[in-house]
Amino acid sequence: AAELQGPPAPATGPATTQATTQATTEPAAPPAWLFADSNEGADADKVKKLLDELKPLRASRFIEKMPDTAVSKTHRVTIRTVAAGGQSATHELTITEFDSGSPVVHFQELLFEISRSFLDALKLR
Repeated sequence: AAELQGPPAPATGPATTQATTQATTEPAAPPAWLFADSNEGADADKVKKLLDELKPLRASRFIEKMPDTAVSKTHRVTIRTVAAGGQSATHELTITEFDSGSPVVHFQELLFEISRSFLDALKLR
């Protein structure tokens, strides 16, 4: 399971500039997203695709219980948010893939099927 860390909040202090007459080589910009387990840079386009799939996450069909078919893989997506004022919240989705049929998301007390295209967005590495 890949955990990502997003870009830092923008600085709120006053902007400062300093004139220079020397030519400089700009260092490469650090990646906007990092894998939390390795600090390795994540592909920003892949992260954007995942975020686009999450807003809004569309249920194909709500279900009462998990299917009885064999599970092939389980993914856990944890989203940590910080609102204005510093209040934070954590939301966790568990996505279960089956040998056949649609993937199922378990979020809070809800179970629902989603499109297989969402699974492609989970492939960040």
